[in-house]
Amino acid sequence: MKISKITFAALTISMLSITQAQQGRVGINTSNPQATIDMRIADANLASNSKEGLLIPRVGRLRADNMGPAVDQGTMIYINTLDGNASGRVSNVTKVGFYHFDGNEWIGLNNERTPSNVQITPSANAINIGESINLNIKSNIPSQFFYNSANKGVLKKAINNNAELISEFTVVGTEGTTLNPNGTDFIYTPTTIGQQMIQCYFFDSDKNLIIKQVPITVNGTPGQELITTSQNIYPNALFDGFSFEINGSGNTQYQYKIEKESGSPFIYWMDSNAYQGNFLFGTWYDYQNQPIEFDLLKQSPGVNSLKISARKKNSVIIEGEKILKADRKLFWSGSTTITPMSKTVSVNTWLQLTMNSNIPQELAGNPNIAAIVPQRGFGVTNLPLTAETRSTAGQVISSATFGENSTNSFEIYSYLPSTPVNQRNTFWVRPTATGTYIIRYRTSATSNTNLFTEYGDREITVVLNVVP
Repeated sequence: MKISKITFAALTISMLSITQAQQGRVGINTSNPQATIDMRIADANLASNSKEGLLIPRVGRLRADNMGPAVDQGTMIYINTLDGNASGRVSNVTKVGFYHFDGNEWIGLNNERTPSNVQITPSANAINIGESINLNIKSNIPSQFFYNSANKGVLKKAINNNAELISEFTVVGTEGTTLNPNGTDFIYTPTTIGQQMIQCYFFDSDKNLIIKQVPITVNGTPGQELITTSQNIYPNALFDGFSFEINGSGNTQYQYKIEKESGSPFIYWMDSNAYQGNFLFGTWYDYQNQPIEFDLLKQSPGVNSLKISARKKNSVIIEGEKILKADRKLFWSGSTTITPMSKTVSVNTWLQLTMNSNIPQELAGNPNIAAIVPQRGFGVTNLPLTAETRSTAGQVISSATFGENSTNSFEIYSYLPSTPVNQRNTFWVRPTATGTYIIRYRTSATSNTNLFTEYGDREITVVLNVVP
């Protein structure tokens, strides 16, 4: 009797299989399959706690790799152990889960590309505050990214030799376009000291999110910059003293460049062997990891300034800049002027330049004789000029002729500090050509031949528009 029941059951299943095979579909718990395989929970189990679902083959990463390349495209497995190495066909298998074979490699079910497809290589992991690191970002899949440093630094991209700021959470890249298989350099500059984590978030073309983290250590003291300067200010002298250094870390090689910003600054190097007379403004020089000291000669009245720039050697991106300013004072405000300051005159007209007050106190107390000296060169217009010193009676005491482009000068207005203004010699000039004359005058103590003095040198400039 048992044999009959078994024979009948087998026959029934066989007939069912043939019927479904003829239809080209298989139904589990349904007689009307709606797909090639249609699996449903039996009605009797809908309200129960029975285990239901599809259980596909479970293998480790190493086993998946050992299947080789001749795996049918679309094959699906469940990776349950991460043995072996994430390389080659299983380079994307970095976590437990479902994967399918795309003909070349095993990919997550959401076409998920793992962080191994996006590489970030920092140029350093420990730097000083004020320095920057290069982040080389490489991707061989279409992707976009944005970054977050928790407001501990800023990211810039090198574009046409300039570094353009990228704000946090600003998306970089074009949807569907590969960032750069060979890598693109971005510049990250920390703004805080200590340990920090740069987080970059990548989206592939399927909007899958890939997170890459770059830990760095930032050393230094608060307020420190890449270029540190110090200055000894001498308001009444023709020079100020400066020094600067570049606060690089490790073996990082930096270069620096010095450029003129305003006025007519001139550098006297404290090291007599520096550059051996070959220094050029605007030229890059290797920094030798020691402070650089120099005196800045203030050749022009007003502000004489320099700009110091720093960059890594073999890089075109400037990472730090510093402006050095040296002020050269004009005549004493409110107490000493020269007239006329500006005037239109005819050629060969004699003009008297007078001082309208006594010499200021700091020179008046000096036993040396004070003088006004015309300066030639250093950016003034050097047209031909005749100059005379006359006594109060009009007698010519001394005279000189300045030819075009001559750079000589002579003392043209001397007196003892105690001499009343109305008893002092007068100074006269006569422009002998048409054009704009720029004449600079300096007061000084004549017995002090050293230009680098604290005796209070002052300057003033006279402009003459000379017409026929």
